[in-house]
Amino acid sequence: MLRNRLHPWLLATFVSGGLVACDSNPTIDPGVTLTAQGKALQADGTPLANAEVKLIRYFDENRIAAIRLQPSINDLFECTQGASCQIPGLSSLQIAFVKSVMTDDSGNFELKFTGAEIAVVGGMTDAMGNVEGSNLVIVVKDPGDSAGKAGVYTKDHVFSGADFTWVTGELRFWDAQATVSYDNPSVGLVGFTWNKLADPANGGRNFYRLEVGGENSAKLVIRCQAGSEVVAGGCSEVGTEQLGRSISAYSLYSYYSDAGMFSAYVNGDGVMYRFRTKFTIPPTPVPQPTGTPAGIAGIWAVGSGADQALKNTRADDNDVATREPITNNATSIYVKFESGAELSDGGLLNSLMNDAYAGCVVIETNTSIFDTIADAKSNTQGWTSKGKFCGGNGSDKALSALINFSPRQLTPWMRFRIEAGSGGNPYYQEIGEVAAFRGE
Repeated sequence: MLRNRLHPWLLATFVSGGLVACDSNPTIDPGVTLTAQGKALQADGTPLANAEVKLIRYFDENRIAAIRLQPSINDLFECTQGASCQIPGLSSLQIAFVKSVMTDDSGNFELKFTGAEIAVVGGMTDAMGNVEGSNLVIVVKDPGDSAGKAGVYTKDHVFSGADFTWVTGELRFWDAQATVSYDNPSVGLVGFTWNKLADPANGGRNFYRLEVGGENSAKLVIRCQAGSEVVAGGCSEVGTEQLGRSISAYSLYSYYSDAGMFSAYVNGDGVMYRFRTKFTIPPTPVPQPTGTPAGIAGIWAVGSGADQALKNTRADDNDVATREPITNNATSIYVKFESGAELSDGGLLNSLMNDAYAGCVVIETNTSIFDTIADAKSNTQGWTSKGKFCGGNGSDKALSALINFSPRQLTPWMRFRIEAGSGGNPYYQEIGEVAAFRGE
């Protein structure tokens, strides 16, 4: 299953340069009994009875404080008793189910466990025989979501010293009123809207993550932040109380659904808790659009070595499941269109990026007519950003970045340029599909 390795609000938090010291969690007595307790509430404030409450432990063995990995939202909800929660290809991040309990009629819950049950596997042991404790997260699952992916969960907690009881407070579901609308079929858009979280009192921002996809399709992940009357990223204000995002029907039907059938979730990172809620989707399936592929004259991966031509490879075989290996550590993909190509959608699908957590892809167009790839590379003028997608939005290396042009965009050239952050070395490893379509 595709997974995002880093929480979206941590993607830009990396070391600015040089080495950082290793960082260990406090030690705890392995025989001591610890308690986590709180109360779960419905969105309307009434008690949430008979709901599953899970205790998940995790720890990044690399122990580098500035870039510690955390479980993804999917990891937290999918980690259950009897399941292997360890993430393939990411052995440094320990993640495991500790235990669960059901809330009582008043929504109260209490979990008891020993220091040994939450100890870091292979962690340090001090002279007193105390063991290093893991980071802990409590997840309350929404009984109304049959897929078990919605609910509310805490920020992480680490026990230390004489700290034997963790009181989480009231974990209340988010009244997101997340809905999908097909009100704009004439312009080929599907609308997603949800309620904002309450703005932080200190003037900060809340973070949101919209995830859309079918059971067997690629997943589209869009991030944004809002607060203090500022909205940044991939969503916009809808009135004063809601946020929204429109997705092209062509993209949704062709890549992010199973022939029009899909699910959608929105995550919100608040001051005290984090939330995930499922969208209400109308029974009407997404209409199959009539768009056709735009004429592409050439595709090149541009990196440290010679330009790698991608035209007529697995990068443009109309099969999103295949990938073309990139051999020159490319940091840009250039696309040249045939004369008169008018785009309704364009992007990279199901691709892989090295150190994806440390890079974003900026989608840019240029109205200049360059005859060759050399001309396009040498000209720094006229490139206009149309969208920005940060890496790790499918798994720890995966990237999908697809936008809808409304109105349609007449452009001779488009490129997908990696914008690197600190703490990694992002470059393209494999390209799944260079997508470019024009609506009818």
